[in-house]
Amino acid sequence: MEKISIRQSNKGFTLVEICVVLLLISILAAITTLSLISWQEYSLNKKQVDNAELIYMAFKNKIAQLKSDNTLGELKYWGSKGSSNNTNVTYTNKYHTVDGALINDTIYCFVCDKNDYEKYKKKQLNDENKKLMFDLLTDYLHDKTMLQAYIAIEYSEDGTVYAVYYSDRTTLGYSTSYNLNLSLKSGLTDDLLYEKVVGVYSSQ
Repeated sequence: MEKISIRQSNKGFTLVEICVVLLLISILAAITTLSLISWQEYSLNKKQVDNAELIYMAFKNKIAQLKSDNTLGELKYWGSKGSSNNTNVTYTNKYHTVDGALINDTIYCFVCDKNDYEKYKKKQLNDENKKLMFDLLTDYLHDKTMLQAYIAIEYSEDGTVYAVYYSDRTTLGYSTSYNLNLSLKSGLTDDLLYEKVVGVYSSQ
């Protein structure tokens, strides 16, 4: 009977091969991490835009209801009336056109901070403008937790809703100290809004 010889090999991976494998693993891990970070940033910014749209529609629907009930009144008595602080702003915009003609409308703005809605629910909110804004929004919003954010709503006294700015991360102010002018006439770029984590939904 023939004897079968089994030769065992003690040969393993060389140091170079191990280094190459580790390098490839590191590159794949880095690519995966960067992809996840980019996806998280995209998802976060998309959430801001989606919430801005929901609030825009809620506000617009409420205004339509008030118009149909003939209880709209003049919106110039609502919201902010021109002041130097961040929560009271009036400015003239130049982006509204009617039949191709440029119209200079006075645009008013509701602005609230992230903690205002909690104060509103507890009846501890003293700002009448902010209380009115929440009164107008809550009828047409199913998920009211989205109101726990920084929100700005631009509108004209005839009930035209121009834009909603929304962020649950960034303070919304008209002060230059924030380097973020909310007026659409300022020509905000998508890159700046993305960087600041601000979602915008506009009728324009």
